Amino acid sequence: SRGLGDVYKRQELLDLVKNYGAARRADIDLNKLAELNDVQVVNVLVCGLGLEAASVQGLIESVSLDDRAELLAGLMRFEIRQPGSPGAVAH
Repeated sequence: SRGLGDVYKRQELLDLVKNYGAARRADIDLNKLAELNDVQVVNVLVCGLGLEAASVQGLIESVSLDDRAELLAGLMRFEIRQPGSPGAVAH
C-alpha cells in the first residue's frame, strides 16, 4: 500500500492545508479532503491549490508519494509566509 508513511504525516499535511486556506482566504473543504486516501489527498492538493505551473510540474514529476507530499508541504509553508494574496500585483 502506498501511503504517507504514518498517520502523523497525513495529519500534518491536512493541518498545513488548513493554515494555507486561512492565509490565502481559500475555501478548502477539509472534511471532503479527509475522506480521500493519501494518494488522492496529495494529487488533489497538487492540482487544486493554485500553485505556479512550474511548482505543479515539479510535484507531478516527484517519484514517490512521500517526496511529492514533502515538496507540497514546503510550497504551502512558503506561500503561507508570503504577504498578500495569490495573483496580487505590487504597484
